[in-house]
Amino acid sequence: MPSLIETIGSQLTPQTISAIAGQLGVDERTAQQSIGIALPLLVSALARNTQSRLGAQSLSRALKKDHDGSILADLPTAVTQYKASEGDGILRHLLGESRPAVEQTLQRGTNVDAGQLLMMLSPIVMGVLGQMQQKKKLTSTTLSETLLAEQKHMGSTNSDLMGVVTRLLDANSDGSMVDDVIGILGRLTSQK
Repeated sequence: MPSLIETIGSQLTPQTISAIAGQLGVDERTAQQSIGIALPLLVSALARNTQSRLGAQSLSRALKKDHDGSILADLPTAVTQYKASEGDGILRHLLGESRPAVEQTLQRGTNVDAGQLLMMLSPIVMGVLGQMQQKKKLTSTTLSETLLAEQKHMGSTNSDLMGVVTRLLDANSDGSMVDDVIGILGRLTSQK
C-alpha cells in the first residue's frame, strides 16, 4: 500500500509539476525538489494538529465539508488558479503564528516563493486526505493515526528531511536555527 506522500505525489503529474514551476517562475527540477520538502512539511503539520482530539475532529469536519477530492480532477488548472483557492486559509489554520518563519526559512533554503508553493500544495494535500477519508471511512481518530503513522514512516525513511521539517514547525522566529535549517535544505536539494 502506498504511503500518503506517495499517494499525493502520484497526483502530481508532469503537467502539474510544470504548472507549479510556471507559477513559481522556476525550472521543473527546482519545483520538484521544493515539493519534496514542502509535502512532508504539510503532512507533518497536519499530524501535529491532529494529536489533540479537538484538532483531529476539526480536520475530519473540514475534510467532509470542503475537501472531497474534486480538486484532483484537474490539478494543473487548480494550480494556476491557486490564489482563488482555500490554500491561504488552510495554511493559516495549519501553521498558525509560525507560518511567516516557516515560509521565510523554506524560501531561503529552496529559492522558491514558499508561500506560493504551500498555497498551491495545501488544497491538494487536503483533497487527497478528503478522498482517503471517504474511501476508507476514516474517523477523526483513524485519520489522526494515519497521519501520525505517515510522519513516523517519513522519519524512518529520511531522517535528515524530517529533522528539517521538525525544526521548521518548531520555528519561533528567533532566527537561532534558521542558518542550520537553510544549510540542511541546501544539502537536501543538491542531492536530488
